Amino acid sequence: GFFVQTPGAVPPGAEVIVELRTPEGRRFVLETSVPYRRPVSHSLASHSTEGIGLHIQDPSKAYRRWVEEVSADQS
Repeated sequence: GFFVQTPGAVPPGAEVIVELRTPEGRRFVLETSVPYRRPVSHSLASHSTEGIGLHIQDPSKAYRRWVEEVSADQS
């Protein structure tokens, strides 16, 4: 999963299509969903960005390989 910065509220259970373009020019279209809504404390809200956490539903093999490549490059 990952976090997406957005000022709008998205309810739990909503399905969200995300198009991702990598710096190398690869394109992935991911089917995601909002697993739950977690309230942010008032003290933390002033330091955080609005957004939603997304769960990737059945990512493609190509996307999983790309994530593994990026992870290997950063270690």
